[in-house]
Amino acid sequence: MRTKWVIPKYIELKTFNDDSNGYLVNESCAFGAEVFVVKNTFKGECLSMIVDPIETIHTWKFDAISTKNQERYESDPFVGGAYKWRIVVYPNGSVEGKGTHISLFLQLQISSLPPDTKLFVRYVLRLNNQTNNRNNFEIEANRVFSSSSTCWGFQQFMPLAKLKHLENGFILNDTCIIEAECKVLGLIKS
Repeated sequence: MRTKWVIPKYIELKTFNDDSNGYLVNESCAFGAEVFVVKNTFKGECLSMIVDPIETIHTWKFDAISTKNQERYESDPFVGGAYKWRIVVYPNGSVEGKGTHISLFLQLQISSLPPDTKLFVRYVLRLNNQTNNRNNFEIEANRVFSSSSTCWGFQQFMPLAKLKHLENGFILNDTCIIEAECKVLGLIKS
């Protein structure tokens, strides 16, 4: 994309001026350049930051947790920044967290994303402590959501032992409260 390239330190001046090196002969030198033209295959992208982005918080009561036997569950869709999202939970973990952690993800519904657009998003996934609101457990991240990367989150969100220990307050009356807080900070167009 540049029209000019510069090599700031091509050769040491002492080396250039030394007659024995052959660069300067009879106070003359010759410069040359070899140019190869290659078809540009770079596809540029432009990030437009959103002024005063809207923050959305979606709360999902995930009930009857002790009877959940499917690998994966999804919340109802919710709107955040004019796009549709879902919270995805694997109660017994996925991939690296399988059997040891609860896994939580934020998923963009691809149908709400215009073609050739990516979203730069700051999000927080949270398990609410139902006995002491000050001890919620959360992880925050910034990610680019696109048609090829619609789901981001954490395979090892919280150890299952910590989640299931009733004194920790994350499960109350066989229900846990999961929140997704998201803010679309910018749009990336190709």
